[in-house]
Amino acid sequence: MARISRGGAKAPAQRDECPERCGPWPAPAGVGPVLLWQGRGNPPASAPAALMRCTGPRRAPVPAPTFSHPRNNAMTTAQDLFTEGVRAHIAPSLRSMGFTGGEQYVFRLPDEVYRAQLRIRLGTVSEHTVRYTFELGLTTEDLTTGEPTTEEPQAGSAPGGPEHWHASIGELLPVGGEVWWEITAGPRWLVAVEDSIAAVRHYGLPELRRRLADATAAGTGAGTVTETYLTPAELEEVNAALLTAAVARIQRAELADRDLVLTGAWSRTDRIAREVLQGAAEGFLSAADERFVRVRCQDTLGRGLWTF
Repeated sequence: MARISRGGAKAPAQRDECPERCGPWPAPAGVGPVLLWQGRGNPPASAPAALMRCTGPRRAPVPAPTFSHPRNNAMTTAQDLFTEGVRAHIAPSLRSMGFTGGEQYVFRLPDEVYRAQLRIRLGTVSEHTVRYTFELGLTTEDLTTGEPTTEEPQAGSAPGGPEHWHASIGELLPVGGEVWWEITAGPRWLVAVEDSIAAVRHYGLPELRRRLADATAAGTGAGTVTETYLTPAELEEVNAALLTAAVARIQRAELADRDLVLTGAWSRTDRIAREVLQGAAEGFLSAADERFVRVRCQDTLGRGLWTF
């Protein structure tokens, strides 16, 4: 059997690497392992690598690279993920919307007189699950509760000071009622965080700004001042009828400039919603309440839809 040194004259120089992965080919003369020709006679210069066998030490295969998030080892519980979600996602997003603060989990819109505030409220807290929601309020004092609260607000008072207005985020959403976001330890924990941010951006923030503008107008005697006509509890019967017709509920029923203003997640192109709300408006007008002479419907962004 012919022996060919990797540095010898008969080395197949056109190959770049030893077929046994013992090192690059060719090597300096007289250096490196020996290849044994498996055929008869002397190997041709173009001998295929499959017919050569290396007697040198094999080079260990290069392990495949592995990747891991630098925080994976540290963030293993739902509580860790919640803290990270507030720090890296919720707080920066709220500041981009115009909120300031963030200390003690309380955010507020700047105003010289009122405190339009948003606070995180916790429900279930464990290593596996964290449930949270948002509370919004318009007061004349800051919220100074420290950590996110788990206490129910007292009826008729906003947290942190005399009430001008107070509501949970769920009352402003089309679904209505209590709404909680749940973070569980796992790869999809950020979905709940992003969804809660969207709820504040599209529903909580516009309502908080509207309430702040109304309070400012009432204090200066300028602008339109609204007052509640029916509370959410008093609207339950009407909303039950809307639900039967697959129409979004009435979120607010308020009086402004002798108009009864109904607010909900409706669209001008929704003909069914218009027909059902027209029937509801006729019912309100039949009460002959002297405080309003017509009914206006608007969407959650305050855009006018229909007048009855």
